[in-house]
Amino acid sequence: MYGRLVLIPLIGHAGFGSYATVAKNIHNYLGPAFCVGFVIMIAIWIHHNIPKWVDVVWFFKGGGLVGSGHPSAGRMNGGEKLWFWWIVTVGLVVCASGLILDFPTQIMGVLGTPEGLGSRETVQWANTLYAITAVARSVFFFGHAYIGTVGTEGAWEGMRNDRVDYNWAVQHHDLWVEELKKKGIEPE
Repeated sequence: MYGRLVLIPLIGHAGFGSYATVAKNIHNYLGPAFCVGFVIMIAIWIHHNIPKWVDVVWFFKGGGLVGSGHPSAGRMNGGEKLWFWWIVTVGLVVCASGLILDFPTQIMGVLGTPEGLGSRETVQWANTLYAITAVARSVFFFGHAYIGTVGTEGAWEGMRNDRVDYNWAVQHHDLWVEELKKKGIEPE
C-alpha cells in the first residue's frame, strides 16, 4: 500500500517497477494456494470455534476485565472464537474476490456470465471488496496481536513455547483443562 511512498525514494522508479512486477506475480500465483490452505484451516479449527453460551458470559464479563476473577472458557474463549469467525468471513471474501481478480474470464464463464456482460463491473466490485476486507483484516490484526502477546500475561510465552503453564490454562481456559482431565489426559 505504501510502496510508492517508501520504496521509490529508496530504490528509484525503475527499481520499484521491477520489484512491483515480481511482487504482483508472486502474490497472484500464491493466492490460489492461500485459498486452498485457508479452507483447510477452517476445516481443522471450526469444531473448536462453535459459539456456546459460556462465550456469551465471557463477553458479558469483558473477558475478565469486568468483575472479579476470570470467566470460564473452553479451549477457545469468546474473543478467540470471534477472531476466528472474523478471519473466516473476511478471508472467504478475500479468497472469492481474489480469485475473480486472478481469473476474471474463467470465473465469469463458470458463473454463466457472458463475456463482456457485467464482467467488468464484477471485477470492479471484486477489487473494491478485496481491498476493503484486506485492509480491515490487517487493522484488526494489530489489536489481536497486542492482546495475544503483551496484552495478556503469559500468552506470548505460550505462543513461543507452544505450551502454556498449567496455572495459566486453569485461569484462562478452565473448561478445557476439565475436558482434558475427563478424557484421561493429565495436563503437565
